[in-house]
Amino acid sequence: MKPTLSLLSFLLLLAPLTGLQAADNRPPQPLVGAIRWDAWTGGEVTAQVERTLGPKKYHSRMPWFAEVLDDGSVRIDGGRQAIMD
Repeated sequence: MKPTLSLLSFLLLLAPLTGLQAADNRPPQPLVGAIRWDAWTGGEVTAQVERTLGPKKYHSRMPWFAEVLDDGSVRIDGGRQAIMD
C-alpha cells in the first residue's frame, strides 16, 4: 500500500515555510481586511457597521468619509452625491 499525504497534512507541513503560523503557535493576524461595499450606502448593514466601528479603537478602520459625532457615535454615509463624485 502506498502512503498518501492528505491535504491537511500537506498544509501543516507547508505552513512554517510560508509564514502561515506565528512563531509562538498563535493563529496569524490578518494583514488586510475588507468590508462589504454595501456597508457604506445606508440601511441595516450600514447601521451594524456604524455600531461595530463606533468604539474609538476601531476608528482607524472607518472609510475616509465617515464622521465621528459629538456623542462618540459614528456616521457612515457613502451614498451622498459629494462622496460619489
